[in-house]
This record gives sequence, C-alpha cells and structure tokens, in this order.
Amino acid sequence: MELTLVFQLIFKGERMTKKYMGTIKLSTDHSSWKTSNWKGHCIWGYDEESQKVFETWSLGDLVTVEKRSKRSQRQHRMYWALIGLVLDNQDYFQSKDQLSHYIKLKIGHVDIVKYKDEVIEIPKSISFSSTKQEEFNSFIDRAIDFIISDEGLWPGVERDTVLNEVYDIIGINFA
Repeated sequence: MELTLVFQLIFKGERMTKKYMGTIKLSTDHSSWKTSNWKGHCIWGYDEESQKVFETWSLGDLVTVEKRSKRSQRQHRMYWALIGLVLDNQDYFQSKDQLSHYIKLKIGHVDIVKYKDEVIEIPKSISFSSTKQEEFNSFIDRAIDFIISDEGLWPGVERDTVLNEVYDIIGINFA
C-alpha cells in the first residue's frame, strides 16, 4: 500500500513557529528511505526538498499534518482559459487579473474588511493553498453562471457553448 499526501508541517519551538509545505509518501515498505516510523508505516519525503526537512526531525518533535483534498490542476487551467476567452471577447478589462477580480467581486468570492465605518470587499485568492477543491467547484460554477447571466459579460450564451470553447482551448476532447 502506498499513499501520497500533501502536508503542512508546523514546528513549534521555544522561540518560533516554522511552517513547511511539501509532499510525503506513506508506505508499509520499510526498506525505503529510513526516517521515522508511525504506527507500523514508514514515512519519507516524496522529493528531495521534503526529504531534507524530514532529516531535520528528531524523535519526539511535534509535527502537525493536515489532510486536504487534492485540487484539480485541469480545472484551474479551465478557469484561466475561461478568463482568457472572455477577456478576448469584451472591451472593458485590460488583463486576466482585472477580469478575474471583477468576477470574484460580482459573485461574492471576497474577504470582508471593516475599516472605521467602511466595509471593503477584497477578492479572495483561488490559489491551491487557499481554496479547497469543493470550494473551487462552487466558485467556477458561480463564475460561469455570472458570465452568462443577464448582468454578465455574455448574457444569453449557453453554458454548454462556453464550456465546449474552454475545453477546446485546454485540449479536452469528449468525442
């Protein structure tokens, strides 16, 4: 049995907290890289950088591992292809970032900051580290719904038409 996990380690010491993100493999094959044993399993770095971090561990070090769903790189590319497609077919926005921020604001994908009597909406990040897959699924659905809505940039365009164009851009073929 072999399982690959993405992790964030938090080392807590007397003077500092150190965070590290990387990838590990969990296996019952103890002949692999020798590091620490955990419940009969061997844990080691998936890449050289991760292995170097593991080699700094000592017996008894406090390590926190957070399980996360893997984000879809294809879906992330799909979003930016969608943004590029919309950008090329409108006259208001000058960059993908401008358009993406606008869409985030319109669909409520924002952080709210209160400053004195003012409420400020700041577009949230959609980076892999800040957005779980389930949240990104909802985000991209809401983005497409807004783009083709009456208030959006392409009112009346069918959802399937938009998706098929985006799929062509990123090389997905359902035939």
